[in-house]
Amino acid sequence: MCRLGWCFALACVVLIAACGPVAPLLDRWAGPDGESEQIRLLTCQAGEPSRAALVLNTGRSTIDGPSPQYAHLLQVHVSPDGSDSNVGSSDAPLRTLRAAVDRALVSRQTGAGTRINLHNGVYREGIDRFIDSSGQLIVIEAVNVGEAIVSGADVFADWTCSNGLCEHHWPHGWGADQNPWEGTVRIGELARRREMVVVDGVNLAQVLSRGALEPGAFYVDQASSRLIVRPPSGSSLNDSLVEVAVRRHLLRMQGLSDFVIRGVRFQHAASAFRRAAVEIVDQNDVTIEDSWFEWNGQVGLALKGFRLNIRNTVMNNNGASGIGGFQVGDVLLEESETSFNNWRGLRGGFTGWDVGNKIFAAHRVIVRRHTAMHNESRGLWFDIDIVDVVVEDSVLSDNRLDGLFLEKAQGPIVVRDNTISCNGESGILTSALNDFLLERNRVEFNATGAVKISGSFDVRFSDFETGERLLLNNSEWTWRDNVFSVAGRAPLVTTTHGESRWRQLIATSNFEGNRYLAGTAEAFRPPGERLTFSQWQRSTGQDRRSRFTVIAPGR
Repeated sequence: MCRLGWCFALACVVLIAACGPVAPLLDRWAGPDGESEQIRLLTCQAGEPSRAALVLNTGRSTIDGPSPQYAHLLQVHVSPDGSDSNVGSSDAPLRTLRAAVDRALVSRQTGAGTRINLHNGVYREGIDRFIDSSGQLIVIEAVNVGEAIVSGADVFADWTCSNGLCEHHWPHGWGADQNPWEGTVRIGELARRREMVVVDGVNLAQVLSRGALEPGAFYVDQASSRLIVRPPSGSSLNDSLVEVAVRRHLLRMQGLSDFVIRGVRFQHAASAFRRAAVEIVDQNDVTIEDSWFEWNGQVGLALKGFRLNIRNTVMNNNGASGIGGFQVGDVLLEESETSFNNWRGLRGGFTGWDVGNKIFAAHRVIVRRHTAMHNESRGLWFDIDIVDVVVEDSVLSDNRLDGLFLEKAQGPIVVRDNTISCNGESGILTSALNDFLLERNRVEFNATGAVKISGSFDVRFSDFETGERLLLNNSEWTWRDNVFSVAGRAPLVTTTHGESRWRQLIATSNFEGNRYLAGTAEAFRPPGERLTFSQWQRSTGQDRRSRFTVIAPGR
């Protein structure tokens, strides 16, 4: 089905039978000037596999087995069948990741680096420490990529079942976390909870009363300390693997620098509201590659530090964001994915404000060949104190809100060679954005418009590295060689600015060589106006070498 049912907007352009999953359409479009051309109409169908998911979930990492670049390190082996009293060899492995990390830290003090070899299996544990350690490399690596799982869940057995309901003792008094913005934004209780129940790999839906239980749902009765489940149709809990999230962090070692994670899965963390399963905090020179952060209760991966490299990594299906960041610098996010996130937020009516793969205070960041699709929020969001950020060759599509939100950024910011399509609101949303280059992108068929220019004026904040106090407005934009397409009566460009602020932006900007396609001639919406393309050119002095076509059914 088409996202948010907005395919009706395409009806005046082309008929798509029932908005269902169909092959990509090639239709013939004719403009009022008689020009005709072939244009690929994106169908915006849900469930289309994304590029990064195909890379990781169907095959192999770039290296099959342990990476040879870490062979020179001290080798410590860990297996679910081992013992922490063992020496940690391949024949006598340790049992826990925690014990292996302790040994690696001791070895670092003696000047030796360590590779922790995680053998196949599930490690039901979590590490949460302040370490403040740097020096020789510490590597946590799966012996077989994707086959070592660090889980925040324990197995619950011996259920008491009758009349279609199964019960188990519930020892945790978590309840719902507080709304940190009470009075400003409403966040439903389900978005602020952390419980998860997974039956044979299927994440059950949480409800807030016994009476709301349907097949495949669970309820925590805090007053009686009972976990109550109505099993999925046809399943028996006592014959199933029932995993219940109980650990808030899977890996949080604040201050641990010179650190690598490779080939490991992190799942089922019962993190508090806005917290992450894995938190890289005050850590520098960190590499995460060929790994998964999936099906965690809140955020998958959170970052704070410098020289952070995330490659070929999946951060999907988390209850809130796939990735979050604060005060990060010199970051590479490459060949990775953050899709299908914020299922918990959606249940609690929380899809904006703070959720949506959001990175605060980001300096010198490259996002390259990244995929963000089908998030119940925004696709990607940079907010406050954003410097030297590049987003390139990425896909930000079919998200519930905007594809890309750039907010309170002094720049420079470069967005190039991306596909930003089929999102439930704008393709690109901006607010107080300076020094912005938008080139060679396809911003197509987003529900409420291609680009929305909004936000406050005279925004003040401090650069987190230099402490310099900044004053910011929208200014100094360059758009060139992009394709902007909208359907129905959606606008190509719209703004919430008044006339004087709009003129300030236009006077400092340059738009040229763009291709605009819209379902209506009056697709440009500066303050208080609906302009045709020729009127837009005269009013702004922009896009003199750009083209515009009203798209209509071919003939």
